[in-house]
Amino acid sequence: MFTFKCPYCKTDIGGGDDCVGESLNCPSCSELLIIPDMPMEADSQFGGCVIQHVICSNPLWTTYCAKGVTNFPDKTVLLRVPSTFIQNQEQEYNNFNETVSQTGKVTTKGFPELIETSVEGRPPCYVYDSRSGIKALREFNTNARSINPYQTLRIIRKLASSLMHLWDEHKKVAQSLTPENICFHSNGTYDILDVGHSQFVFANPNLMSSGLSIWDLAYTAPELIEGRTENTPSPDIFSLGCIFIFLITGSAPRVEGSKSIAVNYPDIPSVVSGLIDKMTDSDLGVRYSNYKILLREIDAILTEFDSNRTTKSYHEASTMSFDTNNVQDYLNSSGTGINLQTDDTKSDIQNVKKEKSTLPVFMILAVLLVIGGIVAFIYV
Repeated sequence: MFTFKCPYCKTDIGGGDDCVGESLNCPSCSELLIIPDMPMEADSQFGGCVIQHVICSNPLWTTYCAKGVTNFPDKTVLLRVPSTFIQNQEQEYNNFNETVSQTGKVTTKGFPELIETSVEGRPPCYVYDSRSGIKALREFNTNARSINPYQTLRIIRKLASSLMHLWDEHKKVAQSLTPENICFHSNGTYDILDVGHSQFVFANPNLMSSGLSIWDLAYTAPELIEGRTENTPSPDIFSLGCIFIFLITGSAPRVEGSKSIAVNYPDIPSVVSGLIDKMTDSDLGVRYSNYKILLREIDAILTEFDSNRTTKSYHEASTMSFDTNNVQDYLNSSGTGINLQTDDTKSDIQNVKKEKSTLPVFMILAVLLVIGGIVAFIYV
């Protein structure tokens, strides 16, 4: 026996190994669910890799951070193993494999590249390129260190930029953005997982009627919940706004109609709360319709913050907490040396250090020039 949580009401439910992949109704909320696979343990070997830890899991598959042993010796990879449920759906599983193959070829920054597929074994697996120190965004909420709105906005800007390129270059959307499937690496880079799979699910009535849900409804746009699944960036912008709320507040968003986030979190700067409100508005006529407008407004806020970064409100206006030991590494792109017109992925902490060390160099050069001028004047 093992336990798992209902994705709707978070109730703990018991299940047996012989029931994995089957459907049942939650005893608390009556929603139709799928009994998930038990995750593989750390240090176990599978698919030519050694499992390090689970990153995230949903009824489609489980994603592990792993080390290559055979084909990719000592390389850090994402190992993704399809669930028993999806393997048992023959036609849907074939469509799933096709979707994985297509989305794995996306070369836009921020989306992992599929480097190996093994569909012969049971269960099959997919290996994606990755980097060391990967953690899902959810893992940063450990109540030990605050992060200010400026730093959070830098993260949101990077994610929005990648999603914009995904749409502009491939006309693809995620429609399943959550703190579980957005991952950061220790060098400040990031991966957005499960892109394109919502469309695959929406297109399969058998999956939709079987209890399969790859969404956390707290981060899902209301039009998707209502069954309107137009292929536009708007639902992703809504979800990104909800992730913004999670980063600042440390808890899942509770978007209640037109109620502003400032009502419950008055310390958030008004320009930031206004941006979040517009990203998460249920009215599509009010919500940002494209990333270019969103990024332009983010850049304007970042410019304002940068010019006033010594103010008390800038440093303290946040309630979010992060692990003290990891925040510096994982969010090392959160400083003030950003080029606001581009999606600069260099470490801004390094840029800040350069900025601080540049002033003394100029002062030294100026002094040397003055001394040189005086000496030249004396000799003349």
